[in-house]
Amino acid sequence: MDVTVHLENLPDPKEPIDRDALRELRAQVMKVVSGHIKVRSELADKLSPLCKIIDMSEHAEELDALFADESNSRLTRERALAAVFHTDVGLSRFQSLNPLQRVEFCAPWVRPILRLGATEEFPRVALMALYRATPDEARDALIAMIGLLVAQVGATHHALSTLLRAPLSDAQRVVLDQALEAASC
Repeated sequence: MDVTVHLENLPDPKEPIDRDALRELRAQVMKVVSGHIKVRSELADKLSPLCKIIDMSEHAEELDALFADESNSRLTRERALAAVFHTDVGLSRFQSLNPLQRVEFCAPWVRPILRLGATEEFPRVALMALYRATPDEARDALIAMIGLLVAQVGATHHALSTLLRAPLSDAQRVVLDQALEAASC
């Protein structure tokens, strides 16, 4: 069972997966998280929905430990949080993060929104909901993070800035413009 196949085409949650195949798939997810199996960013960003389907509860403590270990790369920590997110351990971990930490590790959820946001309505709504749900003290960090993620996904700066400008204060527009400028360099 190849994890990339399941990341490209998420399995139907209503269809059962053979127990041995499920065990192998979970093991491969752990290798993706730890970097032993390399996958493209757009596939890795599907870890959270895949892990919701395949239930990573039996690996939750290990995933949480990977996230908690600050010596791990940001990429490993992002992927660990995405993989554990839909478990009790993951929910507890996420709720323990302060707003700035949530922004710091939001990339696996924001990149897919940015990929689709220029052409589809729902991602734009989701991005605005994320912005509005972010406490004031973390909004500048969120705007800066979004600006940095734009370059990673190839979203157009114009589409993103048009999308975000309406609710932003003048100071936040400056932060966004700086982040977009840095992303384009």
